[in-house]
Amino acid sequence: MQISQDYNTSAYTFRSYQAGKAQVFAPLGDNVIISPDTASAVATVHTLEHSFWMLPQKLVEQWEPRSLDELTAAHLAPLLDEKPELLILGTGEKIRFPKQEITQILTSRRIGVEVMGNSAACRTYNFLISDRRRVAIAILID
Repeated sequence: MQISQDYNTSAYTFRSYQAGKAQVFAPLGDNVIISPDTASAVATVHTLEHSFWMLPQKLVEQWEPRSLDELTAAHLAPLLDEKPELLILGTGEKIRFPKQEITQILTSRRIGVEVMGNSAACRTYNFLISDRRRVAIAILID
């Protein structure tokens, strides 16, 4: 049996995450850099040092809440309008759980939620989008 790696070049994916800083590959398409000497496509890399959220086809680089204590339902509204099936919430370097109001909003819309530290959240997001899941991720960076 031959096994080959499936790169989802049509989705935002994480390149790396370290405390307070994420690097995200933009999907190939409009954001492609073509190297004239090799005629190869290279994805654009966004370095994010502020809270953000994204879906496979959308990146919102400047998201207002900087901590879980600041997170409100209003902050989640634009993300929920995208109708993800699952939200991965990265709560910082350590896992912390959101207020009950936040989880109630998600469950009332039939959106699953997984709460994790940022590093685990980024790895999980990459894994789930490789399976073509409609997943969203929100990362809080203090």
